[in-house]
Amino acid sequence: MSSIENFNKRGSNWIVDLVVDFLITLAPYRPVQGSTFIPTPKEIRNKEAILNVQNRSDNLCFLWSVLAGIYPVHFKQHPNRLTHYKPHLHELNTTGFSFPMSVRDVPKFENLNPNISVSVSVFEERQLIPLYLSPHRNRQHTIHLLLLSDGNTQHYTLIRNLSRLVRGRTKHQNQTHICPYCLHCFAQEHCLNNHIPNCAIHKPQVITFPEEEDAVLSYKDIQKEFSVPYVIYVDFESFLAPSADKNSVSDHVTSGFCCLKVSKFDGEIFEPYVYSGENVMSKFYEHIYAEQQTICEKLGIQKDMVPLTEQEKISYENATTCPNCNNHFDQNSRIKVRHHCHTTGRFLDAVCSKCNLKYRDSDLA
Repeated sequence: MSSIENFNKRGSNWIVDLVVDFLITLAPYRPVQGSTFIPTPKEIRNKEAILNVQNRSDNLCFLWSVLAGIYPVHFKQHPNRLTHYKPHLHELNTTGFSFPMSVRDVPKFENLNPNISVSVSVFEERQLIPLYLSPHRNRQHTIHLLLLSDGNTQHYTLIRNLSRLVRGRTKHQNQTHICPYCLHCFAQEHCLNNHIPNCAIHKPQVITFPEEEDAVLSYKDIQKEFSVPYVIYVDFESFLAPSADKNSVSDHVTSGFCCLKVSKFDGEIFEPYVYSGENVMSKFYEHIYAEQQTICEKLGIQKDMVPLTEQEKISYENATTCPNCNNHFDQNSRIKVRHHCHTTGRFLDAVCSKCNLKYRDSDLA
């Protein structure tokens, strides 16, 4: 770090000889805010989940949508008309605000109107994405707004039914109960009630689903599927002794262990090794190191492949797909080869050349 600081202080003594290219990129800043009326997109309108108040002559769509949530109007009485909400406009404290209302000003509006909580979301690519989720959970009026956009103008609307708005994300066709914080769907209301206390303490989030071509998990380390030549199973025994630690009642003191070595090779059967007495862990490591040496000597044997039987030859000739990676054999990168056990020399299977190189018996169990 000191050398870098010295370099920066002294300067590099480099001289600009030529500017090959110089590019300036400008982008207009348009804050996210709602203004005057725009029609509801057909995809959202067909859901019958939002109320779009028709404020054609002002930029107060935020206030009209909030009032529409506080004073609901039956759909037969044309709830999208301003006449239902104008008498209540004075009830909202808008001191110091300029309109159209920006999303970043919503928390200030909540501070001036302590009985109202407002959350704002957008609907993009069939997903409801939160722009602002109110931290005020238990206010008298909880309002959820959807911000529409036609490319030039943005407009606040009232979400009247979250279940209808997000319908289509799952195969469930009946009414669902939506968590307003993570937008997760629940088929039963009691499931939502159990979920909300835990979800409400976290920051806003949204669940995204993979596209169809990316919806299957896969991996390339197929060698981790291969069986190992030896496995050692260990079981320890212990007794409880009074603990010297004031924060603990008892300590587990090892009194013995049992090790069982299992082999994948035919004819190899081992008796379990049992020890009980003093210095249990020292005895355990002595036994494990001895087993390691025995196993390494066994796996160090490199035998050539023994001649194939007639049945093995037929099986090899008829094989068209590698049983490990499930790819078809070809004459380029996945050539069909004979895979055999280097310890016994026995033919095992027809595999592709790539998988054959990945077969490596570990020196350790």
